[in-house]
Amino acid sequence: PAARPTGAPRPGSSFRTFERMQEFLRARGSHTLLVLACVALAVAEQAAPSSNPQYDAALTAEPEGPVHFFEPFRKGWSSRWVNSSDGKYNGEWHWAADFAEIPGDYGLQMSSPGRLHAIAAPIERVIKVQDENLVIQFEMKATNGMICDGGYVKLLQEDSGKDLAKFDNDARYTIMFGPDRCGTTDKVHFILQHQNPVSKKWEEKHAQGMPMAAASDRMTHLYTLVIRKDNSFEVLVDMESKKKGSLLQDMEPPVNPPKEIDDPKDFKPSDWVDEKMMVDPYATKP
Repeated sequence: PAARPTGAPRPGSSFRTFERMQEFLRARGSHTLLVLACVALAVAEQAAPSSNPQYDAALTAEPEGPVHFFEPFRKGWSSRWVNSSDGKYNGEWHWAADFAEIPGDYGLQMSSPGRLHAIAAPIERVIKVQDENLVIQFEMKATNGMICDGGYVKLLQEDSGKDLAKFDNDARYTIMFGPDRCGTTDKVHFILQHQNPVSKKWEEKHAQGMPMAAASDRMTHLYTLVIRKDNSFEVLVDMESKKKGSLLQDMEPPVNPPKEIDDPKDFKPSDWVDEKMMVDPYATKP
């Protein structure tokens, strides 16, 4: 379960979200795996002092059960993370706690308005969703709201993770997940990169019917993606289920190619007759 509670600035609300996460995971079996990270956007706002003992305990909490990756952004976090060397991603990160609802709850803050930010950390072993479920979860706060912004977590493919300094928009990934709001777009993205078994081309598969980003209210939100071994998935925002679907039925374009496709080399013969019925030249009157 999440070691960093999230939620609104109402007393106790963040820790209740933390407890709901524990109940959610216990209800779905002990083999659920977690990947957690925390990101903050825009300009920080000073948090009000708090003496809530539950919040204080959460600052040192650790996840229960098997975890692929957990980052609470405590002291020493920078030894695990690598900034992208791509000139396109020249935004600077600021390690701070003054934007959090819980005093002392540190996170990474995007401190360069109007610039792209990218940072990555290694996962010790390759994740294979076969016999176990996978949970990807992170919390984010857009302190100035989201006007034309996005905040995503990407699970890179093994080859792309060998040199994290080269992480850029073209790096091969398996899963991309997080909120996006710009123009008419306002949703939580869930995208798979999948190799077409027929053409061998890499394609992006977008989950359909995704919920709104819910990040424009300038409050902390917890984004959770659950991928189950039966090829189903579920998206939760603040531990409320917003979307349930199938990896095989609710992605566009489909993960599995259709059984029949148009033949690109097919053409209509020059003597083709479009009328549904025509006079039979060989018919005779009895």
